[in-house]
Amino acid sequence: MSEESKSVEINILGRVYPISVNDESEEKDIREVEETIKYLIDQFKGSYAYKDDKDLLAMAVIQFASKAVFFEQESKNLSTNIKKKIDEIDRLFETV
Repeated sequence: MSEESKSVEINILGRVYPISVNDESEEKDIREVEETIKYLIDQFKGSYAYKDDKDLLAMAVIQFASKAVFFEQESKNLSTNIKKKIDEIDRLFETV
């Protein structure tokens, strides 16, 4: 861990995990992730049968991962669309 980073602890299902952060903004993001995971686990507890807490954590991970993949694809699509629009504008300027 560099001198600039610090360790913060998050608690998920009674287990504490140390996470290295570089600044207060990153710490705030990690705290938001912690709260989101806790919220998802609570939702899954009320909605699904499960054998142990690992099942709940796995469902939360799947939810996060699927959203990450979706947003990554959306970002790629947006970048492609922006590039196409810029190319169209460039072609318009070339004809002027």
